[in-house]
Amino acid sequence: MTRAALIAGLAMLLTLPGCGLLNRIDLFAPTGEPETPLPFEARLARSDSDPRAFTVRAEGAGATLAQVRESLRYPATSFCLLNYGTTNIAWRQGAAGEWTLERRGRDLLAAGRCEDR
Repeated sequence: MTRAALIAGLAMLLTLPGCGLLNRIDLFAPTGEPETPLPFEARLARSDSDPRAFTVRAEGAGATLAQVRESLRYPATSFCLLNYGTTNIAWRQGAAGEWTLERRGRDLLAAGRCEDR
């Protein structure tokens, strides 16, 4: 029985490199970094009044709206997933139903809140 379990475990371990799974799994020190670099570095700040709420800031000079949004979306999604187990985010929206981006100097800010599943 023990020998069969050992052989089955080794067979499973040897098949993982073939599917590329080991390259995507970091069991000892997950970095939370995207596979492809984002256009701009974004910084997330948690709200003092609501632990699920946050603001994300990225430098937006010379960027398209899509690039800025993707740069803001990644740290927000990581924050919600790691802390609350969800990727659902309620972004602060304007009248048109789009995210509201606030400009502060060269930076663009978006506010959101991690929602329940």
